[in-house]
Amino acid sequence: MPLKLANPPQPLRPGASRSPSDGIELVVDLRPFQDPEYAAKGIGLHGRSVLEAIREMAGIRLSGVTDRLLDHLPEDLTGWFEAISSDFTDIRGDVFLNLSPLTHDTATLVGAMRAGLRRLAVVHDFIPLRHWRRLDPAVLATDEAFQTYRYRMRSLARYHTLLANSDSTLAEIGALMGDYEGEAFAFHCQSRFTFRPAGEPAPPASVRLQELLPPGTRYVFVGAAADPRKNVEVTLRAAAALRELGLRLVIGGGFHAATQARLRREHPRAFLVAEPVFLPRLSDDELLAVYHDAELVVVPSRDEGFSLPVAEAVALGKRVAASRIPAHAEQIDDPALLFDPNAPDDLVRAARHAQTLPEGPALATRYRRIPY
Repeated sequence: MPLKLANPPQPLRPGASRSPSDGIELVVDLRPFQDPEYAAKGIGLHGRSVLEAIREMAGIRLSGVTDRLLDHLPEDLTGWFEAISSDFTDIRGDVFLNLSPLTHDTATLVGAMRAGLRRLAVVHDFIPLRHWRRLDPAVLATDEAFQTYRYRMRSLARYHTLLANSDSTLAEIGALMGDYEGEAFAFHCQSRFTFRPAGEPAPPASVRLQELLPPGTRYVFVGAAADPRKNVEVTLRAAAALRELGLRLVIGGGFHAATQARLRREHPRAFLVAEPVFLPRLSDDELLAVYHDAELVVVPSRDEGFSLPVAEAVALGKRVAASRIPAHAEQIDDPALLFDPNAPDDLVRAARHAQTLPEGPALATRYRRIPY
C-alpha cells in the first residue's frame, strides 16, 4: 500500500528569497557529518559527493545548521560553508537541503518551513521499513522506533524535491508515496576513487596493512560490516571453496573482537581453512590500497539502497561479484556476476566467473558506470 501523506509542500511565501543578484543560499542540515553513526558510512560519503557537486555550480552559496548535542563538524568540511549556525528556529536562506531526513528528527525541517525555504531531501533507502513489515502489526502499533520512522517518512511530503540515491530507491519512492505532490529524481552515489591508468604507481600500503596483508597475498576483499544485512556470513560459508581458488578472505568494516569471536564459533571451518583477515577501520588511502591489491571484490549484502563498495570497485577497474538484489542489479549489467545472498555455492560460481574477466577499462561492458 502507498504511504498516505498529509500536508504536501506549499509554494514559497512571497518575499522569501532575496534578489537574484545575490545568488542562491543553500542551507544544509549537517547533522549526518556530526554523527559518527553515519559520517564515515554511505550516508556521510554520499552527502559529501552531493555537496561537492553543488559546490561546482555557479551562483550557489552554502551555509549550514549543526546540532550542539552532537560531535564537532569535521574540520575539512567547515571551510565549505560561509556560515554555520546551531539555531534551528532561525534558519535563513533560499533553499534547505536535508542529506538524511530519515535518520534525525524533523527540527531543521520545521525551521525551514517556518522560514518559507524551498526544501530538498536526499533519500537513501527504506530498509528499516522492509524489516518492520515482517513483524506483527500489533507489535508495531506500540513500537516507538517504528512510529518515529513512520513519522519521518510521512514528513517527506513536506519537501518540494526528493533526491533518490539510486534508480531502485526512486522506484520505491514512487511505490510508497503515490500521493506525493513534489518532484523526485535520482542523484546517484559516486565513488571517491578513480581508475589509475596503466603505469601509474600503486598506492603504498601502510605499515599496519603490510603486517595484515603481506605482499603477494591473493585475496577476496569483502565489502561488509557488522550489520546483519551486510551478510558477511555467506562469505565465511564459502571460505573453503574460495581457498581452493587460491583466495583468502579479507573482510572490511572494522568488526569488533567480540563479533569476530562469535563468527569464529559459528563458522569454525572458515577459520581452520585459512584465518580470515578482519581489517580495522581504514583511512581512504588504506582502503584504496586494499582495493588495488584485491584479486576480487565481493559485496554480499541482503539489502541496500545503493552499494558504494560496488561503485568504488568498478571505478577502480576491479572485478566485482555481488548479491542479487535490486541495488546491485542496477550497477552490474552481467547477470553472471550476481549471486543468491543465501547460497555460498552461487557466490563461488560468480567469483569463478569474475576471475575470468580482465581488470581495467575492459570491464566497463560488465558494469554500469552511473553518471550524475
